[in-house]
Amino acid sequence: MNAKPFVLLILVALCLPLAGISQTTPWKQQNILIGGVGIGNVNNAEFYLQIDRADIDFVINFDRGSRYEASRMRQMLDSLRAARQINLQAILHYEGWPTPANDRTFKNLAAKNQQHAIIRTLREMEQPEIIGYFVWDEPCSDDEFANIKEMSKMIRTQFPDKLAYVNLFPLYAADDSPCFIEKYGSDEQSYERYLDRYLSMVDDQVLSVDFYPFIHRGVRNNFYHNLQMLKNKIDQYSTPQHRIPFWLIVQMSESRSFKIKKPTMPEISWQVYSAIAYGAKGIVYYTLVETPALECQEGILNAAAQPTSIFTKVRSLNLTLHRLGPLLMQLEPIAILHPADSQQRIWPNNQKGLQAFKRRATTEEYNSSRAGEQIVRDIQGTHSERALVSVMAPKQGRERYLLVVNKSVDSAESFTLQLTFNAQRIARIFDPDLSRTLGLNTNTLNTGRIEPGVGKLFLIEP
Repeated sequence: MNAKPFVLLILVALCLPLAGISQTTPWKQQNILIGGVGIGNVNNAEFYLQIDRADIDFVINFDRGSRYEASRMRQMLDSLRAARQINLQAILHYEGWPTPANDRTFKNLAAKNQQHAIIRTLREMEQPEIIGYFVWDEPCSDDEFANIKEMSKMIRTQFPDKLAYVNLFPLYAADDSPCFIEKYGSDEQSYERYLDRYLSMVDDQVLSVDFYPFIHRGVRNNFYHNLQMLKNKIDQYSTPQHRIPFWLIVQMSESRSFKIKKPTMPEISWQVYSAIAYGAKGIVYYTLVETPALECQEGILNAAAQPTSIFTKVRSLNLTLHRLGPLLMQLEPIAILHPADSQQRIWPNNQKGLQAFKRRATTEEYNSSRAGEQIVRDIQGTHSERALVSVMAPKQGRERYLLVVNKSVDSAESFTLQLTFNAQRIARIFDPDLSRTLGLNTNTLNTGRIEPGVGKLFLIEP
C-alpha cells in the first residue's frame, strides 16, 4: 500500500487472560469482499453514504492514522448503521502507538504500559461494524514478521471475530525497496524467498498484496508473474482445512509520490478480473477519494464527496462480483492460460504487455495442473493473445468453470475455446441462480463480445 514500512495500527494487542472473554465465532471470510482505502473527511457522513452506494463492503482509514481519526470513524459508522442507512464496515488502522525509537521488536511494543493503552483503545472500538484491525503495511524483516505474528495471535485471542490484516510488498519491491533488496536480493528468486519467509513465520488469515501496474512511463510487465507466484504460495501453504484467502489492492487513482497514473475504467476492471482469475477473494481499491496525506487524486469520489465519472461503472463491477461471489468462493483456479503472440503483447498500441509466459503457449501449457486433466485444447480469435482463461474447479463435483478475461483495455474481443471433450452443457453464468445455455453436447465455446478489461464466467458440464 504505502511504500513506507511503518508500524501500524491499532493493533498491537493484548495479553488479557482468556477467562472472561466472550465466546465468539472466529473470523472467516464468507463471501467476496470489496474494500477501499481513503475516506476523505472522517467527519463527513456523505463520504460513507456514497461509498456504501458503490456496493463496497468496508473502508480502511489509511489517511492520517491517528487515534482520533480511527475513533471518529468508528463513531460515524456506528451512528449511520444504527440509523439503518448503510451496511458499510471498516478495517481500522492506527499508527500512533508509542514505540522505542529504532526498535520495533515485539518485546518493546508489548511493554505493559503500552499493552494497557492498546487494550483500552481496541475495546473502545470493538463494534460490529469493525471487521478487523490493520496490523502492518509492507513488512520486511524477521523482527517485523515476529511482531506481526504476536500481534495477530493476541488479536485473534482477544477479538476472535476480528481480522488481523497485513499487507505485503508486491514483486517490484525487488526493484525499488532498499529494505527488500538488502534482505532478499533483486534476482528472480528474491520475491519467492520473501513470501516463503513471511508465510513460514506468520499464520496469516488473509494474504494481501498491493500492485500498481500503470506508471507514468508505461506499464509494469510483471503483474501476472506476481499473481502466479502468490497463487503458487497459497497452494503450498494452505491446508485442507483452510485455504488462505488472497486479496489484491488495485490501482484506482493517481499518486505523484508513487509515480502512478490514473487508470481508465477498463484498466481498473482488468486488474480486478485478472486477480479473480488467479483466485483472489478480496479486492481493495486504492484510493476511493482524494487523499492528500497519500498524495492520491480522486477515485470514485472527489474531495467534496461527489461521484466521479467512474462511480457508476465501479458500482456495476462491484455488484457483479457480489452476485458471483457465493459461487467464486467455492472455486479455485487449477489452470491459468495465456496464449501469447511472438512479441508478447496484449495492448493494441504495441506497448510491452503483461505476460505470464516468455514464449508462445504450447498445447502442454493449456493442460491443467491436476494430473491427467485437460480442459482447453486451443484458444482462437482475431487477437487470441488478448485472452486470459482461468480453469476453475469447485471443492466437490466434476463440473468446471472458465473465467475468460479480455486483457485488452482498448478494444472488445471475442474468443473461441476448443475443449478436449464434448461437454454435456456449456452455459454463461450470471450469478449462482442464473445461467444461459450456449450449447449442448459440444466441444466449442464461443464467448461472444467481451468488453475491454472485462471477464465472463462459463460453466462446463462434462
